[in-house]
Amino acid sequence: LKLRRLARENGEGAAMGQSQSPLQSQAFCGCGNRPPGPAGPQHEVLPLHSLELGQFDDGDLAEANEALLDAVALGRKGKHSEAYQKLLSAEQLLERAAPSPAMGQLRRACYTDPELQEIRITTPFKKKPKDKKEPKTPKSKKEKKDKKSRTGDDADSLVCVEAEGQLADLEKSMSDLRHHCSGAYVFEAHAVLMKIERTAKAAAKYCKGSDIEMAALRAFSDRLASDPLIGKLRVVHPRMEEALAIARSASCDGYTPVVIKDPDFGKHFRLELTLRPLTKAEWEAGGPRTQLMCYVRIFNWPLSLLRTIAVDTEADNFNNNWIKDCRGRDVQNGGLADIFSNLIVLTIALSPLPITLEDVQIREFATFDTPPLKGARPGVLVVEKAPPVDGGRFENWEVPNAPTRTGCYRISGGTKVHYKMSSTEVPNCTDLLSFSKFGLPVPSFLLPVDTFKNILASKIQESLKLMYAGGLVDRWPETGYQERMGPSAPNASFYKAVEAVMSASAPPKQAP
Repeated sequence: LKLRRLARENGEGAAMGQSQSPLQSQAFCGCGNRPPGPAGPQHEVLPLHSLELGQFDDGDLAEANEALLDAVALGRKGKHSEAYQKLLSAEQLLERAAPSPAMGQLRRACYTDPELQEIRITTPFKKKPKDKKEPKTPKSKKEKKDKKSRTGDDADSLVCVEAEGQLADLEKSMSDLRHHCSGAYVFEAHAVLMKIERTAKAAAKYCKGSDIEMAALRAFSDRLASDPLIGKLRVVHPRMEEALAIARSASCDGYTPVVIKDPDFGKHFRLELTLRPLTKAEWEAGGPRTQLMCYVRIFNWPLSLLRTIAVDTEADNFNNNWIKDCRGRDVQNGGLADIFSNLIVLTIALSPLPITLEDVQIREFATFDTPPLKGARPGVLVVEKAPPVDGGRFENWEVPNAPTRTGCYRISGGTKVHYKMSSTEVPNCTDLLSFSKFGLPVPSFLLPVDTFKNILASKIQESLKLMYAGGLVDRWPETGYQERMGPSAPNASFYKAVEAVMSASAPPKQAP
């Protein structure tokens, strides 16, 4: 194709197949690992010196002609390597030159001139020279400082504003963080916290050397380190991530659930409970002797998501008589500074077995406008995790000492993950997905899985009946929760966020 194109450019159409000189045969066949020239056998030798001077007005053609002349001159002096480099440069220039009769003549001379062919044959193969890059301009100290101060995308624009603007941006981000925490949007608040830390670090580097600006940044950093809300966010976020990991990996496939339907809760109510031992991969080395995974699904519990979350949040208002075989219940309530978490100590009898269990749990919340679990809807994640101490101070909670009386055991290492969302089948009802991983300090032969599963299902059903009969559903205003949900209540901002989640997950209205 190259041969035919060159023939058209030069207006020559001689038949191919004429004989070549030995020198031309070597050059055209690519001797010495050279790429073969585009000239064909129909081209006669065209010495470079026979071309008319001044006919190459184009910039690339003029440079290519000059490079070829330099190659011939260097070849005559025996400087074959330098001559070959000039030849390669000329070939590159010819490749990008616009087609014209002058380009065809110069190209023909490039590949047929005997002296240039001699340079191709006698010069050892070398790589084509790379295009020279323009030398970098040295950067000033100010430019280096600006580049060094950039830490992440959020801080790139900080070098262009004054310190007051940087501090104002940090204060705005802090306000956004508090707003997210006021609705228990833990993951959104944590993302803002990471942005604040990156921005503060970049601002400190940029303002280095200014005492006034650095003093303001140090004061902000001190607030960041001592703020109890931020301290709580730092410990709650990893626990929420762990809870989501449990929920996403939990599976009870192959195990038969206990299914309970109770007409007292409505014809659409359904409870499914599955219990299984932990697998070898899930087993906690050095943990309790019996370790279990419990998966509960409740559909259409006749209480709205807002009221269900209020019952969880206002834990001290919960009636102990609503829990079957409850032997005691103590609560420590938190508030906004604790992201609405609380600590609950529950003692319950496993009748008819002569065993009493004590369950110590820290209950924490995270609101989701976008569902974090497959098949779920916008809702609230409620995580109950046992503190890793047998008694004493843990974070901002006072954990009671473990029981010592015979037959009473504390559930250890437990994590309960509940995801609660509005029902799509029945208005003002709630669906619940619950994943619980816990251990008991008793051998499994004393508490077989099937026996324990039936006991748990029965306890849950009886407790739900007690709550229903106690007025939690039918006589809600009498329970005292409504007064705690008003616009001026301490946890009002959280309930406002839950209302927004309910609106986002409401099924679309069908046209009449």
